[in-house]
Amino acid sequence: MIVESLNNAGNAMMTFVSLANDKAAMERYKDQIGRLSLLTYKLEQLLNIVDSIKEEEIATITFRPEMRDSLQDAIDSCGERTKDRKLDADTVNALKNAVESCRLFVENAWKTEAMPPYLELLNSLKSLKSLLQNGGEVDRVIASIEKIQESLPQSDRMVKNFKEDTIRARQMVDDLHLIPEAEMFISKVRLQKATVADLYDETILKWIKDNHLEKQLKIKF
Repeated sequence: MIVESLNNAGNAMMTFVSLANDKAAMERYKDQIGRLSLLTYKLEQLLNIVDSIKEEEIATITFRPEMRDSLQDAIDSCGERTKDRKLDADTVNALKNAVESCRLFVENAWKTEAMPPYLELLNSLKSLKSLLQNGGEVDRVIASIEKIQESLPQSDRMVKNFKEDTIRARQMVDDLHLIPEAEMFISKVRLQKATVADLYDETILKWIKDNHLEKQLKIKF
């Protein structure tokens, strides 16, 4: 609805420009049309990303009421001034600021709300990397998740790719059939606190054999 309103405003503006006789005024209107069109595209893209994040069940990002109101007011102003043929830079700037505020909000929500659970998964995958069979695929998944953890995906397709990679990462970790004793053992190995005595634990030995890790684990002194 929001994007449709902006598109309608842009179409109305284009009709007026085509009929304008004042070349200087027409150029100013063209500039505003271009800015309005670009803002419409950016807002549509942002809303698609937010929708995709929710659809992929990564997180639900909800704009604060005051942000929605500010954005709606800016859109309404652009629509009214377009209809009155009085659209100016200040009106478009107000919309630009509202869209930018929404973008920054979504970027922060991505880092603070959406990513933390997946960072835990990423750390698990990195710590288990040497135990997994397909090293190249593991490296690809790790690099993909690391690349996107600090910045908001730039398209809904990138959101879908991220979700697919996290599903693959979870499968890789689950394929090791980790049990609490094994998790504790791996943690001790990672911290260089594991001893030969740990290998006498029949539960650990069975887990190693069941997952064919006899040649994956190396003893270091």
